Amino acid sequence: MGLGAYPVVTLKRARTKANACRATLAEGNDPLTDKRAAESEVKLAAGQDKTFDDCAKEYIDDQRAEWKSAKHAQQWTNTLAACASPIIGKRLLSAITTADVNRIFNPIWTSKQTAGRVR
Repeated sequence: MGLGAYPVVTLKRARTKANACRATLAEGNDPLTDKRAAESEVKLAAGQDKTFDDCAKEYIDDQRAEWKSAKHAQQWTNTLAACASPIIGKRLLSAITTADVNRIFNPIWTSKQTAGRVR
């Protein structure tokens, strides 16, 4: 487990952190697991205010360079706008349920080729 890079973390501070980690281990807890859990909470909290439409736009923007043409990005945009956005587009990610996902997929899973893209 890293304690920080010198000179940002001084030797004295590193020793203090190491002692705290040893104390945590002595209590039966893993300091690295605790650190990762805290980082996950921060990431989760940062994503809590995003809607499905926000994330869909980010995904399309991130993938645009990988796709062969602008048409492909437009297909993704249109498919998500038609199939998913009417049901969960304005919902926060934390509020989307399995029932919502079923409402999206039940009508399209066996009948439309775009179901894989929506997935």
